[in-house]
Order: sequence, then C-alpha cells, then structure tokens
Amino acid sequence: MSTGLEEEVVRRVAWEQTRLVEGTEAVLWPAGEVLDEPGPLPSAQEGERAVLSWARPKVLRFETATPRPLGELLLVSTLAVGGPVRFVVRKSYQRGNTAVCEPPGMVLMMERRTLFRVAVSTDVGMGLGEGRRWSVRSLDVSVGGMRVCLPDALEVGQEVALEPVLLNGAVVEALAVVRHCRPYLAQTVEVGSRPPGAFGTRRPSPPTPPSPKSCNYTAGLEFVALTGDAERRLTQFVGHHQRRLMPCVHAVTALEYRSPGRSFVEAFGTDVSPGDLVFKAYEGHVPGEELELRVRLGRQLHHFRTSVLASELVPEEGGAPRRYRVRVSLDVYRGQDEAQFRQAVKELAIERLSAS
Repeated sequence: MSTGLEEEVVRRVAWEQTRLVEGTEAVLWPAGEVLDEPGPLPSAQEGERAVLSWARPKVLRFETATPRPLGELLLVSTLAVGGPVRFVVRKSYQRGNTAVCEPPGMVLMMERRTLFRVAVSTDVGMGLGEGRRWSVRSLDVSVGGMRVCLPDALEVGQEVALEPVLLNGAVVEALAVVRHCRPYLAQTVEVGSRPPGAFGTRRPSPPTPPSPKSCNYTAGLEFVALTGDAERRLTQFVGHHQRRLMPCVHAVTALEYRSPGRSFVEAFGTDVSPGDLVFKAYEGHVPGEELELRVRLGRQLHHFRTSVLASELVPEEGGAPRRYRVRVSLDVYRGQDEAQFRQAVKELAIERLSAS
C-alpha cells in the first residue's frame, strides 16, 4: 500500500460513511494520539500485519499474524471502497491473535486515480454512425471512460455512442471518443502440448470458433457527455465492483474451467477475490471470451460463469512448459450466494496470514 500522498487526494470521512471491506489486509502501529493530519506512515516492517475480519457500526475486529500484545491506541492502515484509509482506534480487548477495537470518529481517505478504474466485464452496445452497431465487452470501467474489446479497429478521435449494462441490468447512454485503439495479439498453444499428468489425464478439447464478441482490438474510450443520472449510475457501478475486487488473496487454489461446448480442464488459481480470479493455463484465451469455472474454497465448490479480462504468456522457468496467466471476471454466481463466496475468500485471507 502506498504511503506517499503526491498522487492522492486526502479527505476526511465520518465513520458512519466509511465502507471498510472485511478480509482486506491491515497494518497496525502503536499510536500516541488521534490522527488529525495526513502524513507518511511508519515502515510496514515496524507494524503488526493483520486482516480486518469484522467491521460493524460499533466494533472493529482484527486478526493478527502473532499473539503479541498490542498497544491501547492503534494507528491502522487498510482499505475502504473509496481507497486506502488511515485512522486511530482504541483497543477494547485482545485474546490471542484477535483484537477488538472501538471505531474511530473519522478516517483519512487517500483517493488515488488508479483505484477508480475497475477491471470488470459487462455488455456494451456501441453505435458507430450510419446504422452500424456492435455488441462488445468491457475490460475495465471508470466514471471517466472504459476499455473495450473490438472486432475491428476504430480511428483515434472517432466519436461513438455507448450503452453499457450496469447494476441490475440498467442501461445508460453516453457519448465517448476513442483515445487509443491497439491490436490484440492473441497467441495459442497447440492441443496436446500439455505434459502428461500435469493436472490429471484430461487434455484440452479442439479450439472452438471465435465468438461474435471476439477481441481483435482493444480501445480506450473517454466519456465526453454524461447526464447526471448516467454519472450517478456509473459511480454506483464502479463502487460496487471496487468492493467485489477486495480482498484479493494470493494463494494457490484448485479449479476447473471450460469454454462452451468443451470438457472441463484442471488448473491452479494464483489470486482470488470475490469479483475476479487469476489462474495459469496451457492455452491462451481471448478477452471477452466466456468461460465456465468451478473452484473449491474450504469445503464448498463454487460455480461461476466468467469473462476473460486478460491472457498473457508467462515466461518459461526451469524448462517448465509455457503457460498463460488468465484473469477472469466472475460475472454470475451459480448455485450459491455471493456472500458465501466472499466469506470463503475472507477466511482464506485469515488462513494465509496465520500461515505466514
């Protein structure tokens, strides 16, 4: 977490308006007084690593890496939906690795521009003039614009009409201008290049033809005209997905995935959050491609329909076969509630902290 304020806007937020995200990492330091002004944080090595396990109007709870006693006043650095936050809390009691604290009156929130561009896949209608219209998928969205997959190139400076699908299926209208448009160079791995026994005996099925929403180009689009209602809905959409991407846990997880009409292939996840997941595969996948995914966290099997956000070739290491780092957006939860998966991710974050 950055400690510099050069590219951050600092504002004071009343505790009642703060939306902390359970499961996010936190660092705790002894504090001598309530935090009134922003300033550089102490070194993370000097603090106590923790996970925010409970955030309620009248109580905060942290799970720490060790049972070492904490001070009465604690300076906390963690994440809220709007960005990194800092505040001082008073510890009520501590039992082993669990510390319970009284919420602060206010927090300092560091708003960074990068936090407001969220990686999320959603349907976007594009009007190109002269009756031309595309249905594409987004790769990321912000209140100022979005990045999308395109079947063909667009000219920089060209204006387009957009109709992104937001929360609860709501569609808003916006005008945008193309700021950049680049070829997407998809690479594929030959079927059968996967080593025997790597993840069992299953092998990839033959490639399926590209879908109508295949990604030959990616384009950055800047909104040039938004109504007040459209901006409000976009702000809600971005805030909702900011929360879905937190916490993100770096951990190896067993999973299976498949493209439509193909059999499941085993793989290993490397990073997981309630809104997206990263795994390594022996085949490249195109942004916007839909994948079905099953991942086991704890004792429960979670089933999703996902969209590919990125697929990058990983350099070979020690003679290992080349693989792709694939990032997918968890679009639809199947057979369970999103809250159950969020709880599983939070428990994984605490488990990882305890094992470190």
